[in-house]
Amino acid sequence: GTVYDNADGNPLAGVSIIAKGGSGTLTDADGKFTLSVNAAVSSLTFSFVGYQTIDVNIPESSVMEVRLPANV
Repeated sequence: GTVYDNADGNPLAGVSIIAKGGSGTLTDADGKFTLSVNAAVSSLTFSFVGYQTIDVNIPESSVMEVRLPANV
């Protein structure tokens, strides 16, 4: 998947992505990430300094494009 800034659409590097149960990863320089999770996991938590932490349901396609809103 890929994580973008909600305001300007630019990819975000270094975003933390955590699955319930403990597995996780970070986005690369292009905002991209890969994370294999158990089929029982239905959502991922995305967090980054200066942005809101959000939970996003995993789509059936398993390819995610996430837009993180900045903290106000």
